[in-house]
Amino acid sequence: MASTKEGYQEEFKSFTLALALVIVLPSTSLGAFSGPLSALGDSSLGFLACYATFIALAYSIGITIDCLIPYQLKDWLIYPRIGRFGVSRPGSTIFSDLRNGRVNDCRFSVSDALKVYSSIFDRLETIDDQNIALRFQNAQWYRLCRKHAQLESVQSANRAFLYGRDLCALSATLSLLMAAANFLTLCAGGYALFARGSIAICVTFALVGFGPPEGETRSDQRYCVRRVGSDFEGASMSIIKSFSVDKGDAFYIKHGSSNFTVIDCNLVDERKNDILREIAEESKGKDIFRFISTHPDEDHIHGLEHLDDKFGILNFYCVNNEATKSDESPSFKRYRELRDSSKAFYIKKGCSRCWMNDNDEEKNYGSSGINVLWPVITNDAFKKALEKAAEGESPNNTLPSSLTA
Repeated sequence: MASTKEGYQEEFKSFTLALALVIVLPSTSLGAFSGPLSALGDSSLGFLACYATFIALAYSIGITIDCLIPYQLKDWLIYPRIGRFGVSRPGSTIFSDLRNGRVNDCRFSVSDALKVYSSIFDRLETIDDQNIALRFQNAQWYRLCRKHAQLESVQSANRAFLYGRDLCALSATLSLLMAAANFLTLCAGGYALFARGSIAICVTFALVGFGPPEGETRSDQRYCVRRVGSDFEGASMSIIKSFSVDKGDAFYIKHGSSNFTVIDCNLVDERKNDILREIAEESKGKDIFRFISTHPDEDHIHGLEHLDDKFGILNFYCVNNEATKSDESPSFKRYRELRDSSKAFYIKKGCSRCWMNDNDEEKNYGSSGINVLWPVITNDAFKKALEKAAEGESPNNTLPSSLTA
């Protein structure tokens, strides 16, 4: 994925130098270096040395900006949004634009697109909230981009987007830095003080921008590569939320792919409606909805019947068990129904399932990155815990352990 940005590396360098020329040359701060460099004895030579130092500073800042500014901030510079007002991403309105006849592209037929993506248009019709509709369209758009990521035209479009976005961020940041530098020059002690400070900043940014010597840990570069890969694939960051529900547990994971996972539930009366409403809103636009039950203690399944009634759980993940209780609550009864039905998927160490930790090329909903580390079903202690749960004792020691990547 790093090759996406390497494709415009030289253009980025050239732009940085050109931008430095445009911003620095008319700047009053340029003269700040004439003082400490006047020992060179020639004003022209001093000017060139001053400008070369500024160029080094600008290029160092450019490289550092490219590595350290979060891609969310870069995206905001291109598609700013303040409150209800802002610029929408092209992918956020593409399907509504197609449906309303606002797309005129000679590369494809609108009527064909309406047929091929009819399922997306049908689902879009059911979404009333505009913000949710925008997020849904953007998610579907990026899903199609990931599906066709190897096409040269898609790679070229991604490269052009990243190039334009990074240059926009660089231009805005350098302009702000130069404005701040000029202001400080006039207010905080004149050119001589600013000259020494600028040289110090230049050295600092050079060290940060180009990283430590070879052989040391280059954590900054690994961060850049990870972020570039995320940008290219159009994947958003997964969101994990834990609800405050007394002594029990209730989580959801809004994956960067087209997956949504609920882990346990304890729908206490005073929070039940709010939790169900939030899960409904956050899971809109996701193709796969799953529920993972770690174990059937009441404070981990309370209200499961309400969750199932509202969402119709089709993917119920649990450990293969025969847990019983002498006094069955409505939630445990629903747990047993789901556990013993065809909707259940029994998890164990190393298990694999499409869209849980695998993907398919046809629907391409993406993987959730959920990998199960426990239980090992041949483990004697685990077998004994299952036997006790089947006899009506606590199922606490049967719970699985998962790692979400």
